Amino acid sequence: MLDRDTVVFVEVRYRVRASQDDALASITRGKQDKLIRTAQLWPAAHPQRTQRPGRFDVVSYDGPADHARMQWLRGAFEA
Repeated sequence: MLDRDTVVFVEVRYRVRASQDDALASITRGKQDKLIRTAQLWPAAHPQRTQRPGRFDVVSYDGPADHARMQWLRGAFEA
């Protein structure tokens, strides 16, 4: 997505039970590396936007669907 002039790559995570850790904690270093590698492919498909800064956000939902708590962490990690 675009946030003004910044290209934002958003990872959405959901956890029903806290016993599995919260959704935000499920973004491991390995998952971050995979997201970063995927984002590195994006400019080739969108050359008109290659000069824009980038950012990684995580949107997490914890709890049952009808009462899930949402968190939006902007700039969750660096490439």
